[in-house]
Amino acid sequence: DCKCSHNMCDVFEKAYYYLYPFNIEYSLFASAMAYVMWKNVGRQMDEHHSHNLRFSLWDVLIGPVAGLLVLVAGLATFVVYEVDVAKGDPKKKEEALTMHYVMNIVAILLMSIATLIGCIIFRMDKREQVSGKNPTRSLDVGLLVGASLGQFLICYFTIVAVLASGVQGHINGLDLANSILTVIQLCLQNAFLIKGLHREPFKETETATVFANVMAVRERDPERRSSSIIPAHTLPLPLTLLQGRLSWKRRILKEICAFLLFCNVI
Repeated sequence: DCKCSHNMCDVFEKAYYYLYPFNIEYSLFASAMAYVMWKNVGRQMDEHHSHNLRFSLWDVLIGPVAGLLVLVAGLATFVVYEVDVAKGDPKKKEEALTMHYVMNIVAILLMSIATLIGCIIFRMDKREQVSGKNPTRSLDVGLLVGASLGQFLICYFTIVAVLASGVQGHINGLDLANSILTVIQLCLQNAFLIKGLHREPFKETETATVFANVMAVRERDPERRSSSIIPAHTLPLPLTLLQGRLSWKRRILKEICAFLLFCNVI
């Protein structure tokens, strides 16, 4: 019933539908980049060669579990939404829309908080950025930003339409809140992914040391009775076990990347 005599109205109306596939494309790019970051967070590099860091699955548990919960909840919401909308009952349709927006808002809020924490860790961890041109990385960043523009425009059109027509009813209010939070989440996630892909790997240049039990060291080696810090190579424990522990920063980054991977899939 909207009356508009301007030619741009017809252009926007036809172009609006072509922006929807960008939602799927952006989510695919973001999922792929989150997986690449997850693989590279624990990567170390010394002066001679690079090697993979072994880690236990228990070091990274909260992020995958939370992501799976969001994924399962999103799938259940999607099935219920499709069933209720197909019935044609206005009341059922309104309830389905409410559930859809609430689920989206909760997921986007969690993703925004996770990416914000990741950006803060990047600021705390002083590490050099990757220098030099890399066509693959530049293409990844370009595709990510290009696909996010479609989702950004959809949210922008929604915000303008809701504000212009007035926020009438809780459905419009949820739609407005969902669009605003999506714009914020897009900016935070793009910044997190792009900054993470341009970071240098960790460099190990010092001899690894560990804190050992003082009494055990005294019994095994009388010469080291005065010290509780010994080089890692003198311990009977395998060095891979000592290297398998992630630092708290890298552990949190892996949790965030795993969580974002599942959230972008749904």
